[in-house]
Amino acid sequence: MKYGLGIDAGGTYTDAVIVDLESGKVIDSNKQLTTYPNILTGIEKSIDGILPSFLEEIAVISVSTTLATNTVLEGTGYPVALILIGEHGT
Repeated sequence: MKYGLGIDAGGTYTDAVIVDLESGKVIDSNKQLTTYPNILTGIEKSIDGILPSFLEEIAVISVSTTLATNTVLEGTGYPVALILIGEHGT
């Protein structure tokens, strides 16, 4: 059986989930506090809480974060811009 590992490093918590790729069901999960300024620690802790037998069968990994979005919305980071080249509908 093949599994997917999903990781979301959020503003407060970092979640790791194991999903059965055939059925789409979540079969294991773990939640840890997001760690600042080194978010890797929270990611590692969230993965450490997953049963190791599932980790041996990982076929795909997806990592997401809301930290960059939060920084832009809260105005606590550096100024950002989006540059588009070519034709793009608005």
